[in-house]
Amino acid sequence: MATEVKQDEVKSAADSIANIIRQLVNLQFELISIPLSLLSGESRNSATETLRSAFKTVRVVVNDFSDMVDSNLVRNLDGTGKAAK
Repeated sequence: MATEVKQDEVKSAADSIANIIRQLVNLQFELISIPLSLLSGESRNSATETLRSAFKTVRVVVNDFSDMVDSNLVRNLDGTGKAAK
């Protein structure tokens, strides 16, 4: 039961960290979008789509990293894995 509680705490912490990073990515996009409004139509649309794609890539990497950390922590808490060196 103690291991189960620790797993829930680890999962919650990993989710919180991933959420904070997602929010930072969203904030950065909003801040960068301000100067984009100065561009003409097609240029603005192209730049906006490029930025969205870049931030989506960052989000995917963050989610994958979060999942990897979560699974490693859970495995180490279960005693089924070896501690990282």
